[in-house]
Amino acid sequence: MIRWLCFGLFMIALLKAEAQFQQGTERQGPAFDSSGVSRDSSDVSFTDLDVTERGNPNMQRKSYSLDRFQQYLPVYSTQIINATLGNNGTAMQPWILSPVFRRGFHWGFNTFEPYFLPAEQVRVYDAKSPFTQASYAQGSQEENYFHLIHTQNAGKALNTGVEYKRINSQGFYVRQRAAHTALRFHVWLRPEKSRYQLIAALHYHRGIVQENGGLTAFGDSLFRTNTENNRRLYPVSLQSARNQQFRNGVLLRQTYDLLGAKRDSTSRGKGGILRLQHTAGYDFYRHLYDDPTPDTAFYPQIFQGNRNNTAWIQRRLNNEIALLKLEGIPDSLNRFQLGFKAFIRQQYVELFTEHYGMLDSLNLRSLNQSAGGFVRLQATNWRLSASAEVFFAGFNAGDSQIEGRLELGKSGKNTLTLALESHLQEVDYQLQFFSSNFSYWNEDFSKQSLLSLGATYSDAKDRWSLFVRNRVMGNLVILDSTGRPEQIGQAQNVLSAGALHKLRLGRFHLHSQVLAQVASNTSVIRLPALQFQENLFWETAFKRSKTILRIGVDLMGCTAFTAYGYQPWSGLFYRSTQGPNQGLLQADFYLSARIRRARVFIKLEHFNSSFGEQTFMLTPGYAIHDRALKLGLNWTFFD
Repeated sequence: MIRWLCFGLFMIALLKAEAQFQQGTERQGPAFDSSGVSRDSSDVSFTDLDVTERGNPNMQRKSYSLDRFQQYLPVYSTQIINATLGNNGTAMQPWILSPVFRRGFHWGFNTFEPYFLPAEQVRVYDAKSPFTQASYAQGSQEENYFHLIHTQNAGKALNTGVEYKRINSQGFYVRQRAAHTALRFHVWLRPEKSRYQLIAALHYHRGIVQENGGLTAFGDSLFRTNTENNRRLYPVSLQSARNQQFRNGVLLRQTYDLLGAKRDSTSRGKGGILRLQHTAGYDFYRHLYDDPTPDTAFYPQIFQGNRNNTAWIQRRLNNEIALLKLEGIPDSLNRFQLGFKAFIRQQYVELFTEHYGMLDSLNLRSLNQSAGGFVRLQATNWRLSASAEVFFAGFNAGDSQIEGRLELGKSGKNTLTLALESHLQEVDYQLQFFSSNFSYWNEDFSKQSLLSLGATYSDAKDRWSLFVRNRVMGNLVILDSTGRPEQIGQAQNVLSAGALHKLRLGRFHLHSQVLAQVASNTSVIRLPALQFQENLFWETAFKRSKTILRIGVDLMGCTAFTAYGYQPWSGLFYRSTQGPNQGLLQADFYLSARIRRARVFIKLEHFNSSFGEQTFMLTPGYAIHDRALKLGLNWTFFD
């Protein structure tokens, strides 16, 4: 039913867009700009929730570029190479080290987070006319991806919108199906002559992912020898297990300018602003692991044979009050500016487990309290910012975070950015306490620490950038080879360096992304030493038809490394005892085009999978999918 509903919405969008295109050809419309879309579209811009904490609230222009357009999967927004378990929508394992301070309590179930549309990551828009963008992609094994964005202004003071995302894929192997549905609404009230501003967002997510436990020993043998072409005949470890996620919530941010600033025609303040801000949010998250016919040989222990599912339920309520002094727009008479924020925050957390609808003993109920803020200094040739937060009550009492950032360089010129981070945070609750029918642990770990120092140098025209970063982590917690948590007392060091580069020779282009990571102890922190993604393409433009055509090849891969194994019942990754994999070399051949407001692609993904026995398995038991043909369409239109 959902599939047909999505298809119907998409067809309505196409018919509506086609009618607009026909109307546009009957009259002399506006000229086309460099984005390849009529100038009414160039008035569409977006920003995030932090727009209320910037004195110069510049918004980012909506892009209609073909760059990376064919890499539509959510995994590529955070990873260089595909880090799923071989199918879109399955659990993701990060192969780019990026530890994050999570501002208080975090329960640890984050394997499927890239598929969510959380309220705190809402995008708000400024659209001169109602704006709709519909994307659809289809691949083999019943893979479907649908993404719809609609937003419009109601006068000059109000912007509303909705975002919908649907992922559905059967996968190449037995019991690999994944389905996710995400929805997010937003409202942005920003009256020009009023000091009051409001941003509100609602979000919803429903996901069901089958868990096959990976290939059995016999299935692994079939894969490595490639003696059976039908992948669905390969035996897997689990026959009835699945992970389910349900999440919803609301976020509300209100601001009132105690001392307003002079405003120009774009409604941006030219002077400083003294702002009172209140942010409140509620989030409900239910994560269920279910296996009606558990295989006792697969699980470390089965407590009760009649208990075959476990749900973890989390409720969070956040409340923050802040006072901000924001900078205005720099001009010739205002070369030095100061901005700051001071806040106090409360976070109520409730977490418990549930078996067959019956609540277990309450695991956690806590009220976190923290205080902090930031300060920003800005001059003509440099910008300095620093932020801090300290938790003084609740489960996360004693957590602290300090960040500093210095940008050297004039606006519009090459820039050098230096960044320093120091974090002390409580270990994710899931890694300290875990209760299910399939495994159990109860630990009391010391806080984890992180010290990070990095530098980035980039050019003004966004053609290249270089970065280097060193991280030192103390009291790191991982799952050991038995699948149980272990805290590493010795400090772990990871040095990372990378580069982004765009090169053009006539009609030929090369876009490169390279990342190197070196860990001091590779038995604890397992990362590929080198990851890369190369996009080589030929591009031509047909000016009369306003069409741009690309033909290219994506090469992505990594060096061999000993990867973590996947533990389905916890959604965590552990130190598998299997040896190193052979790395990855994946080649995708594609053709993409932009025709007025439409973008399309067709690609043969992983077309080298059958060349010279090129079969890859990065996560033990979970193979990279075979060659697949995929089609995609993105259509933008305005009322």
